[in-house]
Amino acid sequence: MENNRYYQLVKEYNISKEDTERKAMIYVISQNDILYQDRDKIYNSKERCPSSDLDLDCYSNGIARLLRMGLSHFNFSHYTEEANFRFFDDANFKIAINSILIQRMNDAFLNLKELK
Repeated sequence: MENNRYYQLVKEYNISKEDTERKAMIYVISQNDILYQDRDKIYNSKERCPSSDLDLDCYSNGIARLLRMGLSHFNFSHYTEEANFRFFDDANFKIAINSILIQRMNDAFLNLKELK
């Protein structure tokens, strides 16, 4: 996927190095083509938070779960239960795992080696 999109959004949204929760959420949005296309509907850059009128019903089950997981990084909820991973295709599974690593370790590992 496009790590350039991730770094572009981190810069555009002025996300600090230490803000791993927001970075994990932005990673999810940046790496899925559908979510990236809808990024302005999902994330309110002026308020620096997820949009309050976000409608998850307009997405497929797998993408809605991926987005919900991304939002949970920001909201400090625990939405990473194993059962949710079964709804992800290989690409979204990788996005989900990498977002967890970003939240817990920051994004330095992206420069080393992504999960294949």
